[in-house]
Amino acid sequence: MARRAEGTNRAYFVSPYDLLTMIRHSPVVELSRAIAVAQLAGPEPGLEEIHAIADRDRLAACPFYSVALGELELRRGRREIAREHFQAAVALARNPMERRFLEQRVWANEVRHQVFRIVKLFDFSGDTTLAIGIFRRVTAVP
Repeated sequence: MARRAEGTNRAYFVSPYDLLTMIRHSPVVELSRAIAVAQLAGPEPGLEEIHAIADRDRLAACPFYSVALGELELRRGRREIAREHFQAAVALARNPMERRFLEQRVWANEVRHQVFRIVKLFDFSGDTTLAIGIFRRVTAVP
C-alpha cells in the first residue's frame, strides 16, 4: 500500500463504492465514496462529490453527513463553516455516545484554532509543541 495519496491507486478505494452504487443506489454509499475521493484527491473534489449526490436531502437527518462536510471544510481552512457543520451534527446525534463523539470533534476544532492563534500571537516560528504545552496549561481543568 502506498504511504501517500499520490501513490495510491484511486480505483482501489473508489471503485468498490461505484460497484455498491450499481448494486443498490444509496446516498450513504455516495457519501462514503465522496469521502474516499477526498482522502485521495483533497477536500475540494470531495465536496464536489458530496454536492453532486442527487438525493442528498435524504442525508440531512444523518449526523455524519454534517461531519463529512465539517471535516472537508476544516481541511480547506474554513473553520467557521466547519464549526457550523459540526454543531449541526451534534444536534442530530441519535444517542449519547454519538453526541459525546461529536462534541469532542467540536472541541478538537476549537483547540486546534486556539493553538494556531497562540503560535501566531507569540511567534513560535512553527514550533507548535511549545504552543500546545502552553495551551494545555491555560485550559487545564483544576
